[in-house]
Amino acid sequence: MVLRLRTSLALLAVRSVCTRAEQQRRVLITGASRGIGREIALKFASAGDACCVHYSSGRAGAEETLAMLPGDGHCLAQADLSQPERAGTLVADALAGLGGAFIST
Repeated sequence: MVLRLRTSLALLAVRSVCTRAEQQRRVLITGASRGIGREIALKFASAGDACCVHYSSGRAGAEETLAMLPGDGHCLAQADLSQPERAGTLVADALAGLGGAFIST
């Protein structure tokens, strides 16, 4: 059920990127070090958006994702989101890394 929901959200995010007007957005993508999160990051970056690549423990995968992203202005942010108090830190780190407000996926 969770995977199906996440996949549906990923598809909605990708459709949003493909149909929006041309302007750079700043996007926080949770779980972007691999799988669906990585694909979402690639779609946003390919559309010209700056991405904050979130990872919990897989820094090497997050750095790999970051290296794959076209364009500039991207950043990394680490947070273990199984600990609710880390969510605020993640948002603060993403704001600092991206230089302002962002879209979260």
